[in-house]
Amino acid sequence: MAKHWTLGPLDDIMPDIDNCILLCFSVPGSLHSRAAQILTQAYVRLLSENPMLGGRVITSDSPDLRPGKKILRASDTRPHLDIVDGYSTIGMSYQELKRMGMPRKFLPASLIVPSRDTEDPAARWSTSMRATFVPGGCFLAFNTSHVLMDGTSILHFVRVMAAHATAISQNSPAQASCRFSTTAADIASINPPVVPGQYGSLKGNASSWHMLGLDYRPKEVSSAVLAAKLAPVTPVTRLYLFDRTSLSKLKDHCLHNGYEHERISTVDALTALLWRCVMRARAGSDRDASSLMMPMDIRKLLTPAVSDEYLGNSVIYSITNSTVGYISDGSNLPLGVVAQLISASRQSSQRREVLSETLQLAASMPDVSNLGLVYPTWLGNDLVVSSLYSHPFCEITWGSTFGEHNTPDFFRFPDGIFDGLCFILPRGKDGSVEVQLTMDEKHIDAFESDHEFASYRAGDKMRHLKAKL
Repeated sequence: MAKHWTLGPLDDIMPDIDNCILLCFSVPGSLHSRAAQILTQAYVRLLSENPMLGGRVITSDSPDLRPGKKILRASDTRPHLDIVDGYSTIGMSYQELKRMGMPRKFLPASLIVPSRDTEDPAARWSTSMRATFVPGGCFLAFNTSHVLMDGTSILHFVRVMAAHATAISQNSPAQASCRFSTTAADIASINPPVVPGQYGSLKGNASSWHMLGLDYRPKEVSSAVLAAKLAPVTPVTRLYLFDRTSLSKLKDHCLHNGYEHERISTVDALTALLWRCVMRARAGSDRDASSLMMPMDIRKLLTPAVSDEYLGNSVIYSITNSTVGYISDGSNLPLGVVAQLISASRQSSQRREVLSETLQLAASMPDVSNLGLVYPTWLGNDLVVSSLYSHPFCEITWGSTFGEHNTPDFFRFPDGIFDGLCFILPRGKDGSVEVQLTMDEKHIDAFESDHEFASYRAGDKMRHLKAKL
C-alpha cells in the first residue's frame, strides 16, 4: 500500500476546511440499532477498499515540494463512524422536522458534523462520518476536506457507501469494484507540466486567478485589506423552494425573452433570477461592478478526461462580469438575456486554451501556503452560485432500512457549513429544487418582496431560518 498520495494543483489551492453534507432518512425506532450496524460496517468496508479515505491530510515539509503543498498520508489507524443520540439536543422527532421542511437551525454543526481532528494537530482525517438518530429518523453526515473532494467526488462517495449499505442489508458480498483513485492519467490531465519561468508569464492574468477563486490584487488592496474596512453585518441564511411548475414557468419565460435560437438551461434561468434579485436587494450603485462566479466541473473537458473515481478537486469557476445597474434593470434587460450571458460565459471558460492556462497557473505557483479569496465578502456586489441541481443525492438507494423509499428525504448542509454562499440544492424527486441563500439581514425583506422573485418561488412553502455565522 502506498504510504502517501500526492494531490493535484486544484487541491493545493484549497483550504483544509470541512466540506460536510447531510442526508436525512426516516428510520423507525425499531430499526435504529440495525441501521447503525449497517452504516458502521459499510464505512469499514469502504475504508478497507480505499485506504485513501482513511488517510490523513497534511501539509508537506519537503524542500522538494512548493510551500503549502498538500499530501494525503496513509494511516495505521482509521476513523470510525460516530453514532449519536440527538433527541436530547434537538428535542423533536424526525416527522416533526420533516413537516417543518427540515430547517437547518435544528441541525447544528456542533451536533451533526463529525470531527476530522486526530491526535496530531498537523494532520486531519481525509473523511469522517456520523449518524445522528432522533425518534423516527437518522441524519447521516459525511465530512471531508475541501482539499480532497468537490461535489462530484462526494456524490461518488455517497454512491459507493450506499452500495455497501444495500449489500450488507441484503447479506450480499462486499462490492469490491468500488474504488477511488489518483491514477497517473488523471494526474497528467489535471496537473500540467510546468516549465521554468512559466509562472512569471501567467501571474498577471487576473481572469485566471478569478477562475481559481483566488485574489489577484496587489497586497495593499488585497481582499483581506478590503474585508477589514467593511462594516459589520448580520447575515441571515434562508431556504427557498421552487416547485416543478415554477421552474418550468421561469425557463419558458427566459426562452421567450432572450436572443432567438439560444438554449437556456433551468440552472441558468434560476441563476439569472437570483443574480438580478440579489443585486437589487443589496442596493449597490448602478455603476458598481458585479460578477457572478459559478463552479464548473472540468473532468470531461480535459484530454484525456478525468475519471469519476478521481479523488480530488476538478472544479474551476466560470465568471460572468457586468454592473449592478445593468443586471438589476428588469425593464430594459430581459431575464432571458441574463441567462444567456451566464451560458456564454461558461462556454467561453470551457475553451481548451482557457482551461490550460488556468491549470498551468495553479500548477506553477511557487508558494500556495498563503492564498487569499477573490472576494472580500460574499454579501456585496458579487455572487457565488454553486449548483448541485443535477447531483441525484436523494435518488440513491440505501436498502430497506433507510427511508420510506430506500432513499433520503432531504439533502442539507449542516447549519454553519458554507453559510455565505448561494447553493442550488439537488433536484427533488418531485422535480422541485431548494435554494440556500445568505443575505445581510437589512436586505432580506427587499429580496423576499421583489416582485420578480416572488412570482416564481413557492411562497407559501418558503422555508427559512437565521444563520449563525
